[in-house]
Amino acid sequence: MTKLLKKSTAAIYEKQSDLDDLRLKNIVANWDGRTKIDIGIIGIPFDYGVQLSGGRPGAARAPDTIRSQLKRYGTACNSEKKADLSKLKIADLGNMKVFFRDSLRTYAAVIGVMAKAYDGLVDTIIALGGGNDITYATVSALQRSRKQTLGGMSIDAHFDVRSTRGGKITSGTPYRRLIEDKILPGNNFWEAGIQGQVNSVIHERWLKKQGAKIVSLSEIREKGVIAEFKSFEKATRRCKMIFVSIDIDSVAQAFAPGSSAPSPDGLFPEDILQFAYLAGLNQKVKLFEVVEVNPRYDVDNRTSRLATNIVIQFLTGRSLIK
Repeated sequence: MTKLLKKSTAAIYEKQSDLDDLRLKNIVANWDGRTKIDIGIIGIPFDYGVQLSGGRPGAARAPDTIRSQLKRYGTACNSEKKADLSKLKIADLGNMKVFFRDSLRTYAAVIGVMAKAYDGLVDTIIALGGGNDITYATVSALQRSRKQTLGGMSIDAHFDVRSTRGGKITSGTPYRRLIEDKILPGNNFWEAGIQGQVNSVIHERWLKKQGAKIVSLSEIREKGVIAEFKSFEKATRRCKMIFVSIDIDSVAQAFAPGSSAPSPDGLFPEDILQFAYLAGLNQKVKLFEVVEVNPRYDVDNRTSRLATNIVIQFLTGRSLIK
């Protein structure tokens, strides 16, 4: 499609060998840049923003690590949900070319490539980070291409609304930049899974002033994922398109040790998988992303397999839309 997009060395597709067992790897094609598809998977192997924020570098390895797990794991159907993923046209778009220690140039490349993909070719994109700062680029690409009312949910332990200081665009800045640049209306934005002990009260006040909704980890535990997601859908019912971004540090470290900024507390796997499934069921969700997975610190691929399950649950939900 472009020199800025290259085929992954961990390509997911593999020809079916067992006629009794259609796997996910058998239905994720390598994209030719011309065919219209329902779902496109793109890797953005960039974690410079994580390094600038003092996090643990290594998330740049995540896109291909997650692809490797997608290749090994997951069927093309879900008997529990009565879902047939093979009805979806899914393709691997490849990995973005990123520019070493040059965030702005990398974001510009991501915006250009993804906006072009959205323009009549790809209905929905699954983005695999990389650091959370890439969200500025992925959301900007969606808005540039579709130019419709946008809403979004970030599932994260952190607000990620720090000011950009000294020219340093870190993984803690994307949502402030999106709101201040008027790409994302503050009153259409939800922060879910927020942990009080790791966030500034000044940032909380700023978000509330923008009209954003903050849902703490304890609120999710009290009300449940389904209730919170339904409230989000109701609040954003006037939005024509939605993004859902999952930062893996929203999950407790016991289940996701391979994270850029792990926390001993957090969501359980069943919680984050439910969020992913519900996002897939919502046709308005045109951008779904998983960020901050860090293979360098993972244990027995525990975190990358969870990320793989997150992607599969999103695809499962999407396959059930009639």
